[in-house]
Order: sequence, then C-alpha cells, then structure tokens
Amino acid sequence: MHIFFSKNTKLSLRRGFTLIEIIVVIAIIGILSTFVFSSFGKTSDIKVLETAARELTATLRKAQTDALNGVGGVSGEALCGHRVSNSGTRINTAVLLRSCSNPTVTTTSSYNLSSGVSFGSAWTVEFSVPHGTIVSGSTAVIQLTRNGESIYVCVKSSGVIRETPVGVNDCSS
Repeated sequence: MHIFFSKNTKLSLRRGFTLIEIIVVIAIIGILSTFVFSSFGKTSDIKVLETAARELTATLRKAQTDALNGVGGVSGEALCGHRVSNSGTRINTAVLLRSCSNPTVTTTSSYNLSSGVSFGSAWTVEFSVPHGTIVSGSTAVIQLTRNGESIYVCVKSSGVIRETPVGVNDCSS
C-alpha cells in the first residue's frame, strides 16, 4: 500500500501534551486537593471533640454510679455525694463528705482535656447518695469546643447522660 502526500499536506505527529494542558491539569489537582485536605482537618477536630465528650461522659457516669453504690466514703464520715466540675480545661472529680448541707469537698482525681478542647463555661454536676440523682434536680448542658466546632454533653435530672452530635445543642430528647 502506498501513501502519497502532496506538498500542501501536513503530517502531524503529535506526541505528549502542550504546556497549557499540563498547567490546567495541575491547577485542577491543586484545587481538588485543597478541598480534600481541609475536610481532613475538620474531621480531625471532630474526632478529638467526640473523644473528649466520651471521656467526660464516662467520668460523669462513674461519679453517678459511685453515688448510687455509696462508693468513695471515708471511714467514719458520712458520704453525701460525688461532684464533677471543671476549672479551665481541667475536669475534677470529688467526694462530698460530712454535713450534706455544707459538705467537705475532697478531690479524688483530675485530668486535662485533649489539646485544643475547651469548655463553653464553668459547670458543676453533683450526684447525691444513695440515689445518684443530680443535686440541683435540673438538666446540665456542658459545651465542649475546638476550632469553632461544638459538642454538648447532657446530664438530665432523670439520670440520663449523653452526648449530642457535633453542632447540635439539643438536650431535650
């Protein structure tokens, strides 16, 4: 088979990509990677918040259980209840001894929140002995924040302690 070309026919053997095509592809990859990496950072903040909320919930449930079981008293002294509170980014647990109207507070443990997590405000939750009910009798709403995200831990007068999904401030259910 013979192929004949006249003088005016251009044979174009195009191999590779032009510089403009390469620049456009790199720009598209850069834009997409910006979205991907920013969502990874947001996911990391949410995971840290969820972990801190679970730790706080576990601490509150332990104090409630200890109040129900009458655990933590000192020999010869009346145990009135258990307290969980914050001071800055620290969570403190304590037992309330002697006179229940004006108890002696003895701190039993204390720990810091995960890096970058803080509370929305100061709070204290007390569970009475022997029923493990909240002393104030109302719902406590504890806000934890990190980089603009929030999660809430709800302590209801009925004894239910739970976390809300990130960004949802609804302790009514």
